[in-house]
Amino acid sequence: MARLRYNLLILFAGVCCMSCGSKNYVFEQNVAINAGLWDKNKIVSITIPVDDTVQYYDLEIYLRNRNDYPYSNIYLFITVTAPTGAMVTDTMHYILSDVHGKWTGKGFSQLWDNRFLFRKNVRFAGTGNYLFQIRQGMRENELPGITDVGIRMVNSQ
Repeated sequence: MARLRYNLLILFAGVCCMSCGSKNYVFEQNVAINAGLWDKNKIVSITIPVDDTVQYYDLEIYLRNRNDYPYSNIYLFITVTAPTGAMVTDTMHYILSDVHGKWTGKGFSQLWDNRFLFRKNVRFAGTGNYLFQIRQGMRENELPGITDVGIRMVNSQ
């Protein structure tokens, strides 16, 4: 009986720690990259519905890479299209491993999850659907080792 109470206490503490450490995100979508080969012409398109123009948000890019990703960094071209049709494109540079080749993301064995800040304290000008288009900018026709790409919108704290 004491062992059962101990196990329940450990489980409860683990759940509390996980819930305290997570941010309050309002949107998240990830897209699988076919066979882990990201074609330079393959655009990952994600539409985020926005209905609150008062709240500030942080926008995060999600990348999952395998151990066979050949670089320590990645360049992304990210285009955001507002409901009005206004567009803006940014070139983003993110580091996936340190100088010793150790992956900086969370994971183990073959897969590594990475979250990178794209924009901080964003307040949307109007409601509607915002289209985010993400394209790899590594100058390879097929970039190996990237298995998933996504975006998360988090309430700014």
